[in-house]
Amino acid sequence: MTIKTILASVAVLAATTLSAQAATYGGDLTNGDVAPITRDDVYYMYVSTDLDDTMNMVTYGFTGVGDLYVMDTSGLNPDMSYNDLVVTWSSEAYGAGTVYASLSGSDVEASNVLKTMIGDGETQYLSASWSSVTGDASLLDFRVTADVPVPAAGFLLVGALGLLGAARRRKS
Repeated sequence: MTIKTILASVAVLAATTLSAQAATYGGDLTNGDVAPITRDDVYYMYVSTDLDDTMNMVTYGFTGVGDLYVMDTSGLNPDMSYNDLVVTWSSEAYGAGTVYASLSGSDVEASNVLKTMIGDGETQYLSASWSSVTGDASLLDFRVTADVPVPAAGFLLVGALGLLGAARRRKS
């Protein structure tokens, strides 16, 4: 075995080890994807990072099919921490542009619900960024659901009509 062969083997092993430290994306979308979202859709995505990862941002785009109320419920692996974590709904990828809703730091872990309204044909981006992680196999997951918004006035109108109907029956 020559020194050249040994050095080539070491280089391949080092490249394999370094590539294993990259972030892992999974679920219905991968980083940077844009997908249509309609009523009752549910998307699940996750990113898994290690201490050595240099990647510190993820973004997913959603284009409304109809006017929708969209909610993200993010979850964190309890055995680790994402330092300086910020999760946003914004008009551009990676939290750029107009920010419609945002959670940061311990609010992400405490509340973990981030809501926005997406109009028909409008695209908004769910993004997360962090400075570092404090644990191997750190997991940040997203569950995005959509429903058609129902104004509170609609419930009040239906309730009032029901009361009028009940009062009318009572009179008879």
